[in-house]
Amino acid sequence: MKQTCYAGIDVGSASARVGLFNENGERLAFAVRPIKQFHGRTNFVEQSSTDIWQQICAAMKEAMAKANVSADEIRSLGVDATCSLVAVAQGGKPVSVAENGDTDQDIIMWMDHRAAEETALINATGDEALKYVGGEVSIEMELPKILWLKTHYPDRYTNTVRFFDLADYLVWRATGADAASTCTLTCKWNYLAHEGRFAEDMLQAVGLHDLPEKVPEKVLDLGQAAGGLSEQAAKDLGLNAGTPVAAGIIDAHAGGLALIGAEPDGGLAIISGTSNCHMIVNEKPVMVPGVWGPSC
Repeated sequence: MKQTCYAGIDVGSASARVGLFNENGERLAFAVRPIKQFHGRTNFVEQSSTDIWQQICAAMKEAMAKANVSADEIRSLGVDATCSLVAVAQGGKPVSVAENGDTDQDIIMWMDHRAAEETALINATGDEALKYVGGEVSIEMELPKILWLKTHYPDRYTNTVRFFDLADYLVWRATGADAASTCTLTCKWNYLAHEGRFAEDMLQAVGLHDLPEKVPEKVLDLGQAAGGLSEQAAKDLGLNAGTPVAAGIIDAHAGGLALIGAEPDGGLAIISGTSNCHMIVNEKPVMVPGVWGPSC
């Protein structure tokens, strides 16, 4: 007997997971695959978009087999991932972010701390946009990483046609949709979602004035459909082409989204993984020095 199912893809720091759920929210199956990390030297941590995609596809097929679920029964899927930076060249080719130039290493992980000087340079602007991240950007956010790449490998920066947060990259890989999530951009890119723009003065001050040209123009709300699975992605995943894919979301914020559903008037959640964070839902923005947010 056929049933209605939904697939969730979760990419953490060390593994990719796929969960299948029925329309009552009951978990039918869960599959995990390890993903690679490259540690070239201290503070440098990279990953491979090719490896991550392959492991997602393997986990999807395993979960479907465990639950005895067919592609026809899966109505849609969603993706969350760590806040890691993916660099993509023309034609979807990977751009190396590693010192050794290996194009398989095209992701700067969230935990990478190479961009200390670039972080300080951005914070020295004192831009008004910094108040939304507690007064200063973290070394783990995306702008310092992008500025590091432009400073150290300007040719690679020039060759990059799209910088994606990992969740947005995976949605693009699945659908071909040139779109980013309001969650990823607001939380990690100093994007001012309430104004629909980047902090142009700050970008200009640090030499990233052209960055908006390298980020998808379309910004999707949480839960908004990005598009349907492409023929190739459907083949890779073992699903049907055209299956709807939701906008991406940061992994911890997926827990925050659940909190909104459980406590819409306000609440606190502790989200745990390789890193841990406290997330608070409140109707009005509260600016706290040293505390990341408000966002989304």
